[in-house]
Amino acid sequence: MKRIAWLDLAKGITIFFVVLVHVLEGIYKTGQYRQFNFFAEATMGILFTFVMPVFFALSGFVYKPVSGCKELLAGLKKKIISLGVPYIIFSVIYVMLQQLGTDVHHLNSWQDLAHIGVLPIGYLWYLYVLFLFLFWLVCCLY
Repeated sequence: MKRIAWLDLAKGITIFFVVLVHVLEGIYKTGQYRQFNFFAEATMGILFTFVMPVFFALSGFVYKPVSGCKELLAGLKKKIISLGVPYIIFSVIYVMLQQLGTDVHHLNSWQDLAHIGVLPIGYLWYLYVLFLFLFWLVCCLY
């Protein structure tokens, strides 16, 4: 499928805003820069209201319905590999960096990595929702 330039740009901008809002939230929760609390609260309040809905709406532009269960299962396997493997690698790096600099608002332990299949590390809870939805969809089609 041919890439749509304006769609890629718009999704890139929303991804930038997602990263920005989570960085601001992390800094805000540490309480180290109280003089910027109003700015952080206002910016997070604005960004949290539209960033994810706009990103999901933009993603809907490239939605392609599947023709059957076989294609759905193949797509699910591809998603598990393309999202699951980087998620595990990112989680290990994320916990390692947190352990190096323990002045974070929510410190994950090395033991948290052992429970990665049940509890997400960091802000990646949405991957669990995605895979639960896809699993439910597969079960409903059988």
